[in-house]
Amino acid sequence: MDVPLRAFELLSTQDPTLGGERAKHLAGLNGERKLEVARMMKEAKKVLRERGIREVIVVGNPTWRVGVVGIVANQLAEEHDRPVFVWGREGSKEGSTVIKGSCRSDGRVNLVDLMVAVKDGIFIDKGGHEFSGGFSVSYEHIHLLEDALIEAHGRIPKKEKEKGNVRVDAELTLDEVNEETFSAVDLLAPFGEGNPKPKFHFRHVQIAAVTQFGKDKNHLKLTFRKSSGDRIDAISFFLLPSDFPGADVRQGGTVDLVATFEKSYFRSRPELRLRIVDIK
Repeated sequence: MDVPLRAFELLSTQDPTLGGERAKHLAGLNGERKLEVARMMKEAKKVLRERGIREVIVVGNPTWRVGVVGIVANQLAEEHDRPVFVWGREGSKEGSTVIKGSCRSDGRVNLVDLMVAVKDGIFIDKGGHEFSGGFSVSYEHIHLLEDALIEAHGRIPKKEKEKGNVRVDAELTLDEVNEETFSAVDLLAPFGEGNPKPKFHFRHVQIAAVTQFGKDKNHLKLTFRKSSGDRIDAISFFLLPSDFPGADVRQGGTVDLVATFEKSYFRSRPELRLRIVDIK
């Protein structure tokens, strides 16, 4: 959103006037970043609804800021549980024909191995590590990228996601799923590798309804009720009740839920909900 020097000046200055100016400037940029990411996420989700979701997601727009596509990639990878490559061009040198982007793994695929496995002539440059990376592609080849990645994805080894006890950050009640808690959690953003979303344990909560949604009915939504009767939804993509053996995932069942907070903007209506991490 700006040059890194501004943040360095804030951290290093002993001049309260300059420090105040830099803090105000960076706070404004952070607000601008959030609006930009929300706009890009809305556009990306619209594209994915219209064309469907494949083994590897590639989405972008020449108007998207290269500096924040990594945040969008991270959110989409969390939401759809598959590798995601997001690209943009805004902010690149004027007249540039090079597309730049960021990618995030689903935890099963090493992104470096995936990009190396793509046939020659697609990437101009690529790099990163197992879970996160960057890439550049010529504008004339960007439409080939998704098919090339999916073909490579089918050839490289995958690993199972780690299972076992999930580390939680705090225990909450359903009544604490509210805007105040969400705002407190959101202060810790942006989330990603090295700064994961906080996970919360909801102990002995009763399921009011179980819904399987999506074209193939392969996504799960659990509905809970606060003490006030207000509804709270918890969702998971590409997971079903059978994926939680031993848990009483049915209407009226009582479970221990581990989840993160998120806000959905589907149909432009903001809705606070939970993202399922584990159910026991």
